[in-house]
Amino acid sequence: MKRFSILILALFLCTATSASAYTALSGTDISLKNPVSDDVYVAGSEVNIDQPVSGDLTVFGGTVHVYEDVSGDVLVAGGRVVIHSNVGGDVRVAAGMVTISGNVKGDLIMAGSILDLSRTATVGGSVMVHGGMVTLEGNVSEH
Repeated sequence: MKRFSILILALFLCTATSASAYTALSGTDISLKNPVSDDVYVAGSEVNIDQPVSGDLTVFGGTVHVYEDVSGDVLVAGGRVVIHSNVGGDVRVAAGMVTISGNVKGDLIMAGSILDLSRTATVGGSVMVHGGMVTLEGNVSEH
């Protein structure tokens, strides 16, 4: 548990930047109602990103689904994380179960018990994984 906490803190610090605008949401069930043209920070039990995000996305949640495109980086910590959409930057995720089925333009870093890079996914950068059961069926075109 201590290693997991350190990993979460390290992932958060890797994305810390000075931002002039952001959107913050928290609660039990969170869904974006409109497209967002800022960085987005979300904490919730059930999180559904069902509108495009033009910026970075940071989520801490029990179950996290990203259905719409994110133009920047994605940082997620949760119990179950599924990224169905395209990400214009890097993805860093730590969760019990992770599925990536969209396209990641940058690097992909995943840590968890069950990790899946689906055959529909492509990663434009490097892939780093640490997990119990890892499936890498997607296309990785490290540059």
